[in-house]
Amino acid sequence: SSGINAEYGETLSTIWRLSDISKTGSLSADEFCLAMYLIENAQRGKDPPPSLTPALVPPQYRHFLLKEMAPSSTSAPTLTRQDSIFTKAGFENKKLENFNKGEQELERRRLEIK
Repeated sequence: SSGINAEYGETLSTIWRLSDISKTGSLSADEFCLAMYLIENAQRGKDPPPSLTPALVPPQYRHFLLKEMAPSSTSAPTLTRQDSIFTKAGFENKKLENFNKGEQELERRRLEIK
């Protein structure tokens, strides 16, 4: 249990949205650590940020999330999910790719049996 009351469902939803950087519906170890950090801050009364700053993003995810800061902007850079989120291969990406290939193979075999 996170220790955050049920009335804070929106806060937990925001934390999940921010933490699931890879948008796989499950958290890697680094994403889980980020979620726990944000939950601990919420337990102390600090609301989660609307978007992640580069300092909050685990290093393995920075290469595809860092949005270039506009030259005229004076605010801190923010991160956004790009369409090419899985362009660089990492362990979690390979794991997801292998899972998807396995699912396709199972479906092909199911169709052969019918």
